[in-house]
Amino acid sequence: YTATQAGHASALLMMSGTTGGIVVGTLARRLKKQLDFFKISYCISSLAFITLMLLLREPEVFPAIMCALSVVGFFGIGCFPLSLELSVEETFPLDPVYSETAIHFPAMTYAFVLINICNNLNWEANQAVADTCGDAIQPLDYTPYFYYLMAEITVSSCLMLFVINPQ
Repeated sequence: YTATQAGHASALLMMSGTTGGIVVGTLARRLKKQLDFFKISYCISSLAFITLMLLLREPEVFPAIMCALSVVGFFGIGCFPLSLELSVEETFPLDPVYSETAIHFPAMTYAFVLINICNNLNWEANQAVADTCGDAIQPLDYTPYFYYLMAEITVSSCLMLFVINPQ
């Protein structure tokens, strides 16, 4: 996919995430069902993310990738403000900075772990696929890494449904 398509995909993800944050957050507060909306949004975004990773393995399916990205953005980024709100409610009367730190710091730390896993969990690219990267870049097939992420997302969605039950 071209750099322009990647830019359009990023813009769509940000726009759908902003829209999702407003819509999901507003509906959850209005109906007083923050936990239910969070769990449903998280699971929908997980399914869309798994779909996205499967689509990213295929050539010439950019419109489908854009659809999957819009769902990931709307529900995935849309449920993030709810997760922050629920974490602040759970840690009350502590200052909200503690719950924010408990979410952001481990996530940023784990990003370094994922980068190392990604760099080491790949296959040589299929020679049947046209190499458009140029001479200096060796294309790789990240299918094993995608499988790892799919398994992790499945486990986290199940935990989210059955373990997370704040009062």
